[in-house]
Amino acid sequence: MTFKEKMTFLRSNVFYGRTIDIYPYGIEYLDDIIRNYSEEQIAWLKKYEEREDEAGLIIKNKRGEVIGINFFFDYDPATNSMDYGRGTFDLTRIIGMPYAMDTFTVVMDLYFKTLKFDLLRTFVRTDNHRLLKFYKKMNWSFIKTIIVKGHEYQYLELRPSQSMHKVYAHLIEHRENKVAG
Repeated sequence: MTFKEKMTFLRSNVFYGRTIDIYPYGIEYLDDIIRNYSEEQIAWLKKYEEREDEAGLIIKNKRGEVIGINFFFDYDPATNSMDYGRGTFDLTRIIGMPYAMDTFTVVMDLYFKTLKFDLLRTFVRTDNHRLLKFYKKMNWSFIKTIIVKGHEYQYLELRPSQSMHKVYAHLIEHRENKVAG
């Protein structure tokens, strides 16, 4: 599958998890995106449709509520990899549910197994302890600390052989049975 075919696949299919469904980003979700983004990022999102090198993912719970977003962007053909980020979850809608874990499980299977990428990269602000703890649990490798727009970030990488998402996937079923979502 070529890179262009991979982006078309991501931008035109719905992917189903146990507690979430992932839809391709579209302008119809702009109002849902705005509540989680700054004005600078909103301007970027409006230009999204013009680009072919990014794929936005809208995460919905099984009731159809938008609870988060993620994007794949900045393809590197030399390493057959992309960045994973520009995302967030609406913390008021995910407390007590395994939405982040389920999203991560679906996305990692999609990225590594279906689309056959070799490496996934991300940048996380150093003060985002919750997300860094999650990535550490999922076995991402810390590569280096970088400064972006005056803020310190940790640059992390994940390869298919090191991802722990399958190990923790059983937690989804346990929490799903504990709290209806």
